[in-house]
Amino acid sequence: EYWNDDIVRMVTSIKPTVVLVQAPGQMILPWEPSPAAIAVAFLAGEETAHAWAGLLFGDYSPSGKLPVMFPASYSDQITPLAVDVPYSEGLFSSYRSKQFIPYYPFGHGLSFTGFEYGEPT
Repeated sequence: EYWNDDIVRMVTSIKPTVVLVQAPGQMILPWEPSPAAIAVAFLAGEETAHAWAGLLFGDYSPSGKLPVMFPASYSDQITPLAVDVPYSEGLFSSYRSKQFIPYYPFGHGLSFTGFEYGEPT
């Protein structure tokens, strides 16, 4: 069923590998931490191949922050079929619930500048 995860595990066990992830949103990464690096582009559009090539060949410096949380396990995500999703924690939540454990939290990623998150002004 998830044969592509098996391929990632097999290839990354042989030599250092960069895994390119193209997905519409958050996902489980069952083969993590075996890749040497992971890059995520979500739905990058018709120039995706050129963007990936530029990244892999060093034409561009990889940088960016995750706009979503990548959950640690299937139990750390809300199923799209859930009919009752309470938002009782308000804005003080990691991702829809305080009980979910992120593998990569919202805002995780590379950046070559200095900034920090803080209270809105």
